[in-house]
Amino acid sequence: MKKFAYIALTMMLVFAACTKVETYPEAESRISFAVGSYMRQTKADEVSFLGEFANSADARFRSMAYMHGAGVPGTQDFFGTAGETITWNSTAAEWAPSHDYYWPKSSESYIDFLSWYDKKVVDPTLGYSYDEGTKLASATMSWTDRTIVADDNILVADVAWRQQSNAQTYRKD
Repeated sequence: MKKFAYIALTMMLVFAACTKVETYPEAESRISFAVGSYMRQTKADEVSFLGEFANSADARFRSMAYMHGAGVPGTQDFFGTAGETITWNSTAAEWAPSHDYYWPKSSESYIDFLSWYDKKVVDPTLGYSYDEGTKLASATMSWTDRTIVADDNILVADVAWRQQSNAQTYRKD
């Protein structure tokens, strides 16, 4: 009887060892942009930037993205060193880059976005630094040798710090 118990236990271990466990990768989440509303510098009502700007012939803005990957020291230029132009896609009703970019899958990875619009399509000089010790980043944006005329528009978005997987709201410091 004792021998039969050992055989049964061995068979159970063999069957348990042959069990196949499949894990499926997390679904990829494409990066898109949501443009907020702004208050004009008058006492006029709040205006939807999306409605006013997206329907214009010049519906685009520029963006730089800096990724902090889990386990990777420093930052990477997520959109490359030249940045990316974000345009309004009326068919999909979204602001999107020229090709698809996907959010990092690690919950410890994040991206910082700097975005702006300049009617003359002049890119500013950008500065971005990250301190590994304090885990704090800073960003600067400046235009040099830029003459502003009466019909110019320059818009600068708040830096979207520590963005992960299509957050509906973002932290503003």
